[in-house]
Amino acid sequence: MVVLLSLHSLLVSHRIVGPLYRFKKVFRSLGGGHFDMRIRLRSGDYLSKEADAINEMIEAVSAKLSALADARDGKRAEQLVTRLESELAVLDGRLDAFRTIKAASLRSEDQQPRSTAVEQREPGLANRP
Repeated sequence: MVVLLSLHSLLVSHRIVGPLYRFKKVFRSLGGGHFDMRIRLRSGDYLSKEADAINEMIEAVSAKLSALADARDGKRAEQLVTRLESELAVLDGRLDAFRTIKAASLRSEDQQPRSTAVEQREPGLANRP
């Protein structure tokens, strides 16, 4: 009788301790940010309803985290587009300023007499015979 009672106690404790060990593994995984783990129990293990409830909770939290990540990525993309648009506007303004300066420079060169342009580059050349 004592032997049967001991075997039964061992079996019952094994059916409780096993699930608790699996819960602990999954909780540690969740703590590390891994939401792909689920509690899987053997048939006949106790705490199966609790395991199902925890798995449902993990699914719900995982779905909410994915939605938050998608929203954050969308916001991040919007911020990036806005920043790139403002940088493009600055570059466009600089390009316009460069074109204006270049056009003014070309007009002033065209209006300058040739001999003066030669003298400015190499003084004394224009007076040579």
